[in-house]
Amino acid sequence: MKKLLFSAAFAALFFTACKKDDDNSNKGSFTVNGKTYVTNYGYESIDASEGNGWGDIAFFSDNLTTLNSETYTGTVHYVDLGIDTLIDGATYTYLSSGDASYDKTKNFYYAEVEANMKLVNGSWVSSADEVELYSPNSGTVTVKKSGSDYTVSYNLKYDDNVTVTGSYSGTLSKE
Repeated sequence: MKKLLFSAAFAALFFTACKKDDDNSNKGSFTVNGKTYVTNYGYESIDASEGNGWGDIAFFSDNLTTLNSETYTGTVHYVDLGIDTLIDGATYTYLSSGDASYDKTKNFYYAEVEANMKLVNGSWVSSADEVELYSPNSGTVTVKKSGSDYTVSYNLKYDDNVTVTGSYSGTLSKE
């Protein structure tokens, strides 16, 4: 099941232009349970900036070309945010897309967070130190754009008083 979920996240984002960015240092990170994880690769689904239904932006520890390899072995960290449209200067609040008051210009509808996800030859392997968060109770995401660069800051709250804070500044590779 876990591999299916992770594969689905990759499938949603893999067809992005995965060009190698020569300077991916210090573009992004998030903190959960007192630990900070680097996420220097940003991706945007094609529909997010156009406001055509569903949207998705995600931040990964490695580029998707590397991570999607059947031979990849390593540890992966990522944050995947369901945002239907990216508006410069907007702050989105969490609300289920099934809620009658959901507004794609004001809300985001999911936030999946994975830290210390172990992959061996492209397959997920359970580990005791893995962090898996799927459905926040609340949260905000702020988006700013300058030229082709985005700055995305997020604060997500999950069950058991778990809070994830993070940011990413750089380009978002697109499908």
